[in-house]
Amino acid sequence: MPVKSKPTYCRPLFLSLLCLLLSSGEATCSAAEKTIIKGQVTTNVVLDALDMTGIGCALKPGGSPTLLVTQVRIGRAAYNAGLQKDDVIREVQATGDGYKLLIERAGTQYQIAVRSSAAATALQGSASNTNLLASLDAKGAHGELKPALIGKADSNLHKLSAAERKTQVLQGTARQKQEDKRILEYNIEFIIDISGSMASPDGTDGLSKFDWCREQVASLADRLAPYARTVDITVFNNRFQTAESCNRDAISAIYSGIRPGGGTALATPLLTRCEAALAKRQAGGRPTLIAVITDGLPGDRLAVCQNLITFTQKLSHPDDVVVTILQIGENFSGQGFCIDLDDNLVSNGAKYDIIDTRTFDELRTESMPTALVHALENIGKKSDHAVQRPGYR
Repeated sequence: MPVKSKPTYCRPLFLSLLCLLLSSGEATCSAAEKTIIKGQVTTNVVLDALDMTGIGCALKPGGSPTLLVTQVRIGRAAYNAGLQKDDVIREVQATGDGYKLLIERAGTQYQIAVRSSAAATALQGSASNTNLLASLDAKGAHGELKPALIGKADSNLHKLSAAERKTQVLQGTARQKQEDKRILEYNIEFIIDISGSMASPDGTDGLSKFDWCREQVASLADRLAPYARTVDITVFNNRFQTAESCNRDAISAIYSGIRPGGGTALATPLLTRCEAALAKRQAGGRPTLIAVITDGLPGDRLAVCQNLITFTQKLSHPDDVVVTILQIGENFSGQGFCIDLDDNLVSNGAKYDIIDTRTFDELRTESMPTALVHALENIGKKSDHAVQRPGYR
């Protein structure tokens, strides 16, 4: 039967979450005051601003300061733009929607555009159209840094002329705008697995699956920020809690207050959020794309299927509420179940096929925004993932 309201245990959890969100807002104001540039650019401001795009770097000493990339976090803007660990950043220019980086890799220079309006805003002013690194003081750098990447550059890269660099930047921006346009047609919601198994890494670049998901979701929040759009977040194990209209700071607050643990009870949170999304749609709002991020089989998978079949009977159109299941981890155990939902929901009684699923390999290759766009494109189509389908009746 459809669930009409959240279980009572959600109320104290949600109140705790609300407190976290309010305290996060106070911290954000303080941080903003510290990072806005008033004159010369400082080392910490540049490093902090780049960190917001997913770049961890260290200052290399010398007459012309450069930055050595020590980490590129998966799913963030810099990762999606093609930056790699051990690249050397020679120039940083703040633009209206992010940065232009002049990097060196294996002795060859490339230009990369990294979009992040939230970060770039703090660097606007007299320094916005100059090489921000030129004003850094390299004298304070310490420690011996390993040399830049030695070996052949990525086979997809080639030395770019000025015209080619400009074309590449424009093409990348155009693709992003097309993706953004499609995503912005929908309210975006994440239902995130925080069961105990999410505490371990599994092909997630050394991060736990829990932290990897945080980076992915925060990256999308950054992408939506210039459009004044946010995401709704539901986290679940044996219980669930929801926070709506979340930006990056709210997401950080949510994650700071939870730890992986418990089981994987997906049926109730998924139905509850589907019902809420439909209510918004029927009130004249946008359709909703719900992305379920999980690393395995839900313990209540039969209820998941039955609830979805019943829920689709209430829909007037298959695009009113769309659900994509994003599989996390190289050893994901529930692929057959996800594909069966994707392919066989209608044959088992659903009014519409509202389910898509993306494998972990696809998610790592595509990035989160692209995966969401592909989910919208693939609704109603059969999956092309070749695994045995166990059936769920």
